[in-house]
Amino acid sequence: MQNVLGYSPLQAGFAFLPLGVGVVITAQVTSRLVGRIGPKLPIAAGALVVAGGLFWLSRIGDQVSYVPDILGPLAVLSVGLGLIFFPTTVVAISGAARHESGLASAVLNVSQQLGGSIGLAVLGTVAANVTSDHLAGMRPTHALVNSALTAGFTTAFELGVPIALAGFLLALLVIRVRSATPATAALPEAA
Repeated sequence: MQNVLGYSPLQAGFAFLPLGVGVVITAQVTSRLVGRIGPKLPIAAGALVVAGGLFWLSRIGDQVSYVPDILGPLAVLSVGLGLIFFPTTVVAISGAARHESGLASAVLNVSQQLGGSIGLAVLGTVAANVTSDHLAGMRPTHALVNSALTAGFTTAFELGVPIALAGFLLALLVIRVRSATPATAALPEAA
């Protein structure tokens, strides 16, 4: 947004705000559903929705506008992530004894932070390498740099799609928690 579209840091921050707001709203709704349907369906559906949002972002070009080309994929991503976050916590602490639930939650938080960091490092490296390859041997003009940056990011988003689909498959194959677990009963509904 800053390098290609020319947004200031403040404008770029506000442009990403709908992503966070969407995650919070969707997580609130999801927290009410998990007690009834269990965590497996929201996590699986969330992974599919995230894959769709990443696929949509992978189609972006260097001549885009915010509302039609960026806001839509961010909204889709926010719904997918909101479907995933709360039920993942339920799954992580559902098998832990009450006195170990804090430890289970801490392990989940570390795993999420570490996984996010590794994922960002891998996808960022892919984006940087593709961008560099597009610029190799060329005299960089503003248009060429914008095109190369966009190619790098779209390639990283494309790589994110199968990762999200792997999350979908893992959710279907691994999660065995039912809706009537002690963990879901013990967790308060979000207001």
